[in-house]
Amino acid sequence: GGYLPLSPASSMRFYVNLYAIIALNAWIASIMYHSQKTDLSSLYDYVSALLLLLCGCAVVIVRILSFSVSLVSPNLLRVLSIALTFLVWIVQAYRLANGHVNHTQHMQVCIALLALSFTLYVLYSLLLLRKAKSNRAYTVIGWCFLTQIWLGGAGLLEVFDFPPLQYPLPLTLDPHALWHLLTIPLGLVWYKFWKEDAILEKECSGAGDAGSAKTD
Repeated sequence: GGYLPLSPASSMRFYVNLYAIIALNAWIASIMYHSQKTDLSSLYDYVSALLLLLCGCAVVIVRILSFSVSLVSPNLLRVLSIALTFLVWIVQAYRLANGHVNHTQHMQVCIALLALSFTLYVLYSLLLLRKAKSNRAYTVIGWCFLTQIWLGGAGLLEVFDFPPLQYPLPLTLDPHALWHLLTIPLGLVWYKFWKEDAILEKECSGAGDAGSAKTD
């Protein structure tokens, strides 16, 4: 079906929904920036992309923590993760708005967050292999690595610049345009990953409940 099968009891329901809203905001900011480049639209685009990357790291950290016995309540974990994410974002956004960070330094921060996100998803995959003994776990890991390789490869276009590509058609593509073009289908791949992960989470939860019932 065309939905994310996240049950109300899912540990990731809140975070995935929040991430989707922040991603939508980032797309709106990008549209405004590329429609009319002003100081305000540039700042909006930069801070929105930063928030999306920070939220992406927070989501996978919460998913990793869901594998282990929680030392804090889910509600407290939710408050802490949101507070820390937005605290880092506010500090960096303030520095951007006041000229303490230029565009090059901002890009370095974004690249570092992408590298951190990739590392965290590798850790998530290793934990998944250890915890989930099913074929679906391999499916989830496959979609996970596809999203990360796709995102990382597209992100390299923002780092390694080259002259615009000329075509016989009235169309010119530079690296930044190609980056945006490649991120369009990435949303579908990202959705597929979280859908498979949600199904796996439900299966593991059901198996745990069945095991508890047998024990009782």
